[in-house]
Amino acid sequence: ARMPHMLIAGTTGSGKSVCMNSIIMSWLYTKRPDELKLILVDPKMVELSLFQDIPHLMCPVVTETSKAAAILEWGVQRME
Repeated sequence: ARMPHMLIAGTTGSGKSVCMNSIIMSWLYTKRPDELKLILVDPKMVELSLFQDIPHLMCPVVTETSKAAAILEWGVQRME
């Protein structure tokens, strides 16, 4: 992939969530579940809840920060 990682940063109210949701929706419209697998971490439990039932998820949306590192490590192992 030409851009395998991405950082979205900005101040409160600058549109980070809108940007992130637009990117995810673009991927969902252009990639089948066998072409795109996502791990979504949402500690606020509001930003990514609309994606909780998509078939592209490798696991349910992670909402507990204590589980995030382990899930991401698991994802790295799956990619290797």
